[in-house]
Amino acid sequence: FLSLRQRLSLGQTSFLILLRACVYAVMLFFLFGPALIDKRVSKLRRPLTLLIDSSQSMGFPASAKNSPGDKPQSRLDLVREKLAGGKEPLIQRLNRDYDLRVISFGTSLDPIGAGGIANLKAQAPGSRLLELLQTAARDGGAQSGLIVFSDGITNGERKSLDGTPPLPVPVFTVGAGESDGFTDVRIAKFGAPEFAFRGREFKIDLTIQASGMKGKSVPLFFNRGKNLVTTRTVAIDAESFEQKITLSFTPKELGTHGFSVSIPAQPGEQITQNNHKEFKVDVQRDKIRV
Repeated sequence: FLSLRQRLSLGQTSFLILLRACVYAVMLFFLFGPALIDKRVSKLRRPLTLLIDSSQSMGFPASAKNSPGDKPQSRLDLVREKLAGGKEPLIQRLNRDYDLRVISFGTSLDPIGAGGIANLKAQAPGSRLLELLQTAARDGGAQSGLIVFSDGITNGERKSLDGTPPLPVPVFTVGAGESDGFTDVRIAKFGAPEFAFRGREFKIDLTIQASGMKGKSVPLFFNRGKNLVTTRTVAIDAESFEQKITLSFTPKELGTHGFSVSIPAQPGEQITQNNHKEFKVDVQRDKIRV
Protein backbone atom coordinates (compact mmCIF):
# COMPACT_ATOMS: atom_id res chain seq x y z
CA PHE A 1 0.00 0.00 0.00
CA LEU A 2 2.79 2.40 0.90
CA SER A 3 4.66 1.58 -2.31
CA LEU A 4 1.59 2.19 -4.45
CA ARG A 5 0.67 5.32 -2.50
CA GLN A 6 3.90 6.99 -3.54
CA ARG A 7 2.93 6.67 -7.23
CA LEU A 8 -0.91 6.67 -7.22
CA SER A 9 -3.71 8.51 -5.59
CA LEU A 10 -5.46 7.17 -2.47
CA GLY A 11 -8.51 5.99 -4.41
CA GLN A 12 -6.49 4.10 -7.04
CA THR A 13 -4.25 2.56 -4.36
CA SER A 14 -7.24 1.35 -2.32
CA PHE A 15 -8.89 -0.11 -5.45
CA LEU A 16 -5.77 -2.11 -6.42
CA ILE A 17 -5.28 -3.36 -2.85
CA LEU A 18 -8.91 -4.49 -2.80
CA LEU A 19 -8.49 -6.40 -6.09
CA ARG A 20 -5.32 -8.12 -4.81
CA ALA A 21 -7.05 -9.04 -1.54
CA CYS A 22 -9.86 -10.66 -3.53
CA VAL A 23 -7.35 -12.70 -5.57
CA TYR A 24 -5.58 -13.91 -2.41
CA ALA A 25 -8.92 -14.76 -0.77
CA VAL A 26 -10.00 -16.81 -3.80
CA MET A 27 -6.63 -18.64 -3.81
CA LEU A 28 -6.94 -19.45 -0.09
CA PHE A 29 -10.55 -20.61 -0.66
CA PHE A 30 -9.50 -23.15 -3.28
CA LEU A 31 -6.46 -24.25 -1.24
CA PHE A 32 -8.89 -25.49 1.44
CA GLY A 33 -10.45 -27.81 -1.19
CA PRO A 34 -14.14 -26.88 -1.00
CA ALA A 35 -16.70 -29.33 -2.36
CA LEU A 36 -20.42 -29.23 -3.06
CA ILE A 37 -22.15 -32.53 -2.27
CA ASP A 38 -25.59 -33.13 -3.73
CA LYS A 39 -27.00 -36.05 -1.73
CA ARG A 40 -30.22 -37.67 -2.84
CA VAL A 41 -31.73 -40.69 -1.05
CA SER A 42 -34.20 -42.97 -2.80
CA LYS A 43 -36.08 -45.46 -0.61
CA LEU A 44 -36.60 -48.77 -2.37
CA ARG A 45 -39.87 -50.49 -1.44
CA ARG A 46 -39.04 -54.12 -0.78
CA PRO A 47 -41.68 -56.76 -1.52
CA LEU A 48 -43.89 -57.90 1.35
CA THR A 49 -46.48 -60.68 1.07
CA LEU A 50 -49.70 -60.68 3.08
CA LEU A 51 -51.39 -64.10 3.29
CA ILE A 52 -55.04 -64.24 4.44
CA ASP A 53 -56.71 -67.55 5.24
CA SER A 54 -60.01 -67.83 3.32
CA SER A 55 -60.97 -71.38 4.32
CA GLN A 56 -64.44 -72.13 5.65
CA SER A 57 -63.24 -72.15 9.26
CA MET A 58 -62.49 -68.42 8.96
CA GLY A 59 -66.26 -67.90 8.78
CA PHE A 60 -66.69 -69.36 12.26
CA PRO A 61 -67.35 -67.02 15.23
CA ALA A 62 -64.25 -65.23 16.46
CA SER A 63 -65.28 -65.69 20.08
CA ALA A 64 -67.46 -68.13 21.97
CA LYS A 65 -68.49 -65.39 24.42
CA ASN A 66 -71.00 -63.53 22.25
CA SER A 67 -74.06 -62.09 23.94
CA PRO A 68 -77.42 -63.71 23.09
CA GLY A 69 -79.06 -61.96 20.15
CA ASP A 70 -75.85 -60.37 18.90
CA LYS A 71 -74.60 -61.32 15.46
CA PRO A 72 -71.26 -63.04 16.07
CA GLN A 73 -68.21 -61.56 14.38
CA SER A 74 -66.44 -64.08 12.18
CA ARG A 75 -62.71 -64.63 12.22
CA LEU A 76 -62.41 -63.18 8.72
CA ASP A 77 -64.31 -60.07 9.89
CA LEU A 78 -61.73 -59.74 12.66
CA VAL A 79 -58.92 -59.78 10.07
CA ARG A 80 -60.71 -57.15 7.94
CA GLU A 81 -61.13 -54.92 10.98
CA LYS A 82 -57.44 -55.25 11.84
CA LEU A 83 -56.29 -54.42 8.31
CA ALA A 84 -58.84 -51.78 7.24
CA GLY A 85 -60.01 -50.23 10.52
CA GLY A 86 -58.94 -46.95 12.09
CA LYS A 87 -58.05 -43.52 10.72
CA GLU A 88 -54.88 -44.82 9.08
CA PRO A 89 -55.57 -48.48 8.21
CA LEU A 90 -52.76 -50.98 8.55
CA ILE A 91 -53.17 -52.06 4.93
CA GLN A 92 -52.49 -48.48 3.77
CA ARG A 93 -49.36 -48.16 5.89
CA LEU A 94 -48.01 -51.46 4.60
CA ASN A 95 -48.82 -50.49 1.01
CA ARG A 96 -47.02 -47.18 1.47
CA ASP A 97 -43.82 -48.65 2.92
CA TYR A 98 -43.61 -51.91 0.95
CA ASP A 99 -44.32 -53.33 -2.46
CA LEU A 100 -47.31 -55.16 -1.02
CA ARG A 101 -48.77 -58.38 -2.41
CA VAL A 102 -52.06 -59.59 -0.90
CA ILE A 103 -52.89 -63.27 -1.41
CA SER A 104 -55.78 -65.35 -0.09
CA PHE A 105 -55.15 -69.02 0.50
CA GLY A 106 -57.12 -72.15 1.15
CA THR A 107 -56.23 -75.08 -1.03
CA SER A 108 -54.34 -72.75 -3.41
CA LEU A 109 -52.79 -69.27 -3.57
CA ASP A 110 -55.06 -66.60 -5.11
CA PRO A 111 -53.75 -63.00 -5.50
CA ILE A 112 -56.53 -60.52 -4.66
CA GLY A 113 -54.88 -57.10 -4.28
CA ALA A 114 -55.25 -54.72 -1.35
CA GLY A 115 -58.72 -53.65 -2.46
CA GLY A 116 -60.06 -57.19 -2.58
CA ILE A 117 -60.01 -57.78 1.18
CA ALA A 118 -63.48 -56.26 1.65
CA ASN A 119 -65.02 -58.79 -0.78
CA LEU A 120 -63.07 -61.81 0.45
CA LYS A 121 -65.28 -64.72 1.56
CA ALA A 122 -64.47 -67.70 3.76
CA GLN A 123 -65.45 -70.41 1.30
CA ALA A 124 -62.32 -72.41 0.47
CA PRO A 125 -62.95 -76.12 1.17
CA GLY A 126 -59.75 -76.51 3.21
CA SER A 127 -56.49 -74.95 4.31
CA ARG A 128 -53.11 -76.32 3.13
CA LEU A 129 -51.34 -73.84 5.39
CA LEU A 130 -47.79 -75.20 5.58
CA GLU A 131 -47.57 -76.35 1.97
CA LEU A 132 -48.73 -72.97 0.62
CA LEU A 133 -46.53 -71.10 3.09
CA GLN A 134 -43.48 -72.84 1.63
CA THR A 135 -44.63 -72.03 -1.91
CA ALA A 136 -45.22 -68.33 -1.14
CA ALA A 137 -41.83 -68.03 0.60
CA ARG A 138 -39.86 -69.53 -2.28
CA ASP A 139 -41.76 -68.10 -5.26
CA GLY A 140 -41.80 -64.48 -4.12
CA GLY A 141 -38.10 -63.73 -4.69
CA ALA A 142 -36.29 -61.38 -2.30
CA GLN A 143 -38.93 -60.38 0.22
CA SER A 144 -39.01 -58.53 3.50
CA GLY A 145 -41.19 -61.27 4.93
CA LEU A 146 -44.56 -62.99 5.03
CA ILE A 147 -47.45 -61.88 7.26
CA VAL A 148 -49.97 -64.69 7.77
CA PHE A 149 -53.50 -64.14 9.11
CA SER A 150 -55.07 -67.51 9.95
CA ASP A 151 -56.98 -69.39 12.65
CA GLY A 152 -54.43 -72.19 12.38
CA ILE A 153 -56.94 -74.88 11.41
CA THR A 154 -55.32 -76.84 8.61
CA ASN A 155 -56.10 -80.09 6.82
CA GLY A 156 -53.06 -80.31 4.57
CA GLU A 157 -50.80 -83.32 4.45
CA ARG A 158 -47.92 -81.58 6.23
CA LYS A 159 -48.23 -81.10 9.99
CA SER A 160 -44.89 -79.39 10.65
CA LEU A 161 -41.82 -78.03 8.86
CA ASP A 162 -39.43 -80.35 10.68
CA GLY A 163 -36.93 -81.94 8.32
CA THR A 164 -37.44 -79.36 5.57
CA PRO A 165 -35.01 -76.60 4.49
CA PRO A 166 -35.53 -73.34 6.42
CA LEU A 167 -37.75 -70.74 4.81
CA PRO A 168 -35.75 -68.03 3.02
CA VAL A 169 -37.81 -65.18 4.52
CA PRO A 170 -39.09 -64.37 8.03
CA VAL A 171 -42.71 -65.26 8.76
CA PHE A 172 -44.95 -63.24 11.07
CA THR A 173 -48.13 -65.05 12.14
CA VAL A 174 -51.29 -63.35 13.42
CA GLY A 175 -53.92 -65.60 15.01
CA ALA A 176 -57.55 -64.94 14.10
CA GLY A 177 -60.16 -65.76 16.74
CA GLU A 178 -60.04 -67.22 20.22
CA SER A 179 -59.34 -70.84 21.02
CA ASP A 180 -60.75 -70.69 24.57
CA GLY A 181 -64.27 -72.07 24.73
CA PHE A 182 -64.16 -73.42 21.17
CA THR A 183 -66.06 -76.72 20.91
CA ASP A 184 -65.99 -78.82 17.77
CA VAL A 185 -65.76 -82.41 16.57
CA ARG A 186 -65.05 -82.99 12.89
CA ILE A 187 -64.17 -85.50 10.24
CA ALA A 188 -60.84 -83.97 9.25
CA LYS A 189 -59.49 -86.44 6.72
CA PHE A 190 -61.38 -88.90 4.60
CA GLY A 191 -60.39 -91.47 2.00
CA ALA A 192 -62.61 -93.93 0.15
CA PRO A 193 -62.21 -95.85 -3.13
CA GLU A 194 -64.11 -94.74 -6.21
CA PHE A 195 -64.92 -98.32 -7.21
CA ALA A 196 -65.00 -101.76 -5.63
CA PHE A 197 -65.69 -105.38 -6.64
CA ARG A 198 -68.73 -107.37 -5.68
CA GLY A 199 -68.00 -109.76 -2.84
CA ARG A 200 -64.69 -108.07 -1.97
CA GLU A 201 -64.24 -105.92 1.09
CA PHE A 202 -63.18 -102.30 0.68
CA LYS A 203 -61.94 -99.96 3.39
CA ILE A 204 -62.61 -96.35 4.34
CA ASP A 205 -59.98 -94.35 6.25
CA LEU A 206 -60.92 -91.23 8.19
CA THR A 207 -59.48 -89.04 10.92
CA ILE A 208 -61.62 -87.67 13.75
CA GLN A 209 -60.47 -84.44 15.40
CA ALA A 210 -62.03 -82.65 18.37
CA SER A 211 -61.44 -79.47 20.37
CA GLY A 212 -62.77 -78.60 23.83
CA MET A 213 -64.53 -81.95 24.32
CA LYS A 214 -62.17 -83.82 26.63
CA GLY A 215 -63.86 -86.59 28.60
CA LYS A 216 -66.80 -86.99 26.20
CA SER A 217 -67.73 -89.84 23.89
CA VAL A 218 -69.39 -89.38 20.51
CA PRO A 219 -70.96 -91.95 18.16
CA LEU A 220 -69.81 -92.39 14.58
CA PHE A 221 -72.40 -93.77 12.13
CA PHE A 222 -71.55 -95.50 8.85
CA ASN A 223 -74.57 -95.71 6.54
CA ARG A 224 -75.30 -97.18 3.12
CA GLY A 225 -78.07 -94.94 1.87
CA LYS A 226 -80.53 -94.82 4.79
CA ASN A 227 -79.43 -98.18 6.21
CA LEU A 228 -76.98 -98.33 9.09
CA VAL A 229 -73.93 -100.47 8.34
CA THR A 230 -72.02 -100.06 11.60
CA THR A 231 -71.44 -97.62 14.43
CA ARG A 232 -68.39 -96.74 16.52
CA THR A 233 -67.96 -94.89 19.78
CA VAL A 234 -65.12 -92.40 19.84
CA ALA A 235 -63.80 -91.59 23.33
CA ILE A 236 -62.22 -88.13 23.39
CA ASP A 237 -59.41 -88.08 25.96
CA ALA A 238 -57.57 -84.82 25.17
CA GLU A 239 -58.35 -81.16 24.56
CA SER A 240 -56.73 -81.38 21.13
CA PHE A 241 -57.88 -84.84 20.05
CA GLU A 242 -57.13 -86.82 16.89
CA GLN A 243 -57.83 -90.45 16.08
CA LYS A 244 -57.63 -92.48 12.87
CA ILE A 245 -60.45 -94.93 12.17
CA THR A 246 -60.82 -97.57 9.46
CA LEU A 247 -64.25 -98.84 8.39
CA SER A 248 -64.96 -101.68 5.96
CA PHE A 249 -67.85 -102.91 3.83
CA THR A 250 -68.38 -105.87 1.50
CA PRO A 251 -70.80 -105.03 -1.35
CA LYS A 252 -73.08 -107.75 -2.68
CA GLU A 253 -74.88 -105.82 -5.42
CA LEU A 254 -73.59 -104.22 -8.61
CA GLY A 255 -74.03 -100.52 -9.41
CA THR A 256 -73.31 -97.18 -7.77
CA HIS A 257 -74.03 -97.06 -4.05
CA GLY A 258 -74.18 -93.99 -1.83
CA PHE A 259 -72.53 -94.07 1.59
CA SER A 260 -72.10 -91.60 4.43
CA VAL A 261 -70.23 -91.27 7.71
CA SER A 262 -71.53 -88.83 10.29
CA ILE A 263 -71.24 -87.66 13.88
CA PRO A 264 -74.37 -86.15 15.48
CA ALA A 265 -74.14 -82.49 16.50
CA GLN A 266 -72.93 -82.23 20.08
CA PRO A 267 -74.18 -79.81 22.77
CA GLY A 268 -72.34 -76.51 22.52
CA GLU A 269 -70.72 -77.41 19.22
CA GLN A 270 -70.19 -74.28 17.12
CA ILE A 271 -69.59 -75.98 13.77
CA THR A 272 -71.75 -78.84 12.52
CA GLN A 273 -71.04 -78.72 8.76
CA ASN A 274 -67.86 -80.76 9.21
CA ASN A 275 -69.56 -83.66 11.01
CA HIS A 276 -70.78 -85.37 7.83
CA LYS A 277 -69.20 -86.91 4.74
CA GLU A 278 -71.00 -88.47 1.79
CA PHE A 279 -69.42 -90.51 -0.99
CA LYS A 280 -70.28 -92.98 -3.75
CA VAL A 281 -68.66 -96.25 -4.73
CA ASP A 282 -69.17 -97.96 -8.08
CA VAL A 283 -69.45 -101.71 -7.46
CA GLN A 284 -68.25 -103.77 -10.46
CA ARG A 285 -67.86 -107.43 -11.33
CA ASP A 286 -64.64 -108.97 -10.16
CA LYS A 287 -62.02 -109.25 -12.89
CA ILE A 288 -60.96 -112.71 -14.01
CA ARG A 289 -57.33 -113.29 -13.11
CA VAL A 290 -55.33 -116.15 -14.69
